[in-house]
Amino acid sequence: DQNDLRGTVGLGSSQYRPGGRPLHYAAYFENPPIERLPIREVVIASQLDLATIDPRTFQFGAISLGTYLEIPPPGVHHFTREIDLRPAQSLMIRMVADFDSRSGWATWRFFSIDPLTRQPVTDPQTGLLPPNQATPQGAGSVLFTVQPRGDLRSGSTIRSQAVIYQDDRTPIQTKPWSNQIDSAKPVSRIEAVPVVQQETRFNLRWSGGDQDSGIASYTIFVSTNRAPFQPWLREPTST
Repeated sequence: DQNDLRGTVGLGSSQYRPGGRPLHYAAYFENPPIERLPIREVVIASQLDLATIDPRTFQFGAISLGTYLEIPPPGVHHFTREIDLRPAQSLMIRMVADFDSRSGWATWRFFSIDPLTRQPVTDPQTGLLPPNQATPQGAGSVLFTVQPRGDLRSGSTIRSQAVIYQDDRTPIQTKPWSNQIDSAKPVSRIEAVPVVQQETRFNLRWSGGDQDSGIASYTIFVSTNRAPFQPWLREPTST
């Protein structure tokens, strides 16, 4: 399904992500190849939860439409661009991206424009998104990033979802994407061994814990004759 929202892949089924790092999202939309008519207008809308994200960190990412790619400038919360498809096609596309930091709504609007009248096209045979029989001519995507709130507790869940509108068709609600924040630091220790060893080979054991995502591996450091500690075993999963 090319009408979907996907986010940053995290650890495990809860999609754990460290706190303080940006979350990346991509909304994909498509005019299925089985359709007969092009789409004249596309709107993607996603309301971000202001209780879990910092709206000041919102950033528009790449916008693609067919083979066309647009990179909005950094730091803007409103972006407008017109694409002239002539002479290949007597059509212009107006794109408008907007993020409202007070409500958390992020929206992207794509309109098919008649280059002569500068008004939205009325011909049902003309549109910005033809049936996607030769990918990617009938598909597009919008990307954005945002950071979790700095005061978000470890274990909190950040959810995102989008609604895709295509002309007068039934709106498409994407599956929700969620990440769980793990900002609590893990702890580990090496079990005590006698200071004096009678053999040159002896056992070391270590253990640790993490309240949210758990421990994936350890790195063991060793100091010889009080020199700076250096990695000895890198990322073993055993203890």
